[in-house]
Amino acid sequence: MVTALVATAALVLSIIAVARSTPLTSPTTLGPLAGVYVSGSLDQPHYFVTLHEKDDQVHGALGFVYQDGQTSVVFTFTGTGAPLGKHPQRGLMVAATTPVMGTTPNILSSKIPSSISVFYDSTSLAFGECADYLDVPSLARCVFHVDRSNEI
Repeated sequence: MVTALVATAALVLSIIAVARSTPLTSPTTLGPLAGVYVSGSLDQPHYFVTLHEKDDQVHGALGFVYQDGQTSVVFTFTGTGAPLGKHPQRGLMVAATTPVMGTTPNILSSKIPSSISVFYDSTSLAFGECADYLDVPSLARCVFHVDRSNEI
């Protein structure tokens, strides 16, 4: 169990590093949306998402930042995106999830769906129905905006 948590932590740190330095460019995935996204105020506990592209797929992690600045990963996901209509910067991604066990209080891994839908545009991600599987007060907290501060 400890080995799995250490491996997951290493994976998330590498996802964050890659997300901050690698633009997404494939027209079949998300376009230039690699990076870190946040839901809520950076000076309060909040969820965050990291995205990067590898092998024509989008890889990401949804995590949580605690009051003391510590982070934990709720789940990782992998999928592909498709533009909606005439706007290549808007689209829908369907992704398979992998829950990370034992790292986030108040979230039961059994509540995390095996796949998620994520709507995106050039500055935000919206996780469909995330209030069903995350500890959030409303669907408004299912929207994540680009974090331009380069800090989680």
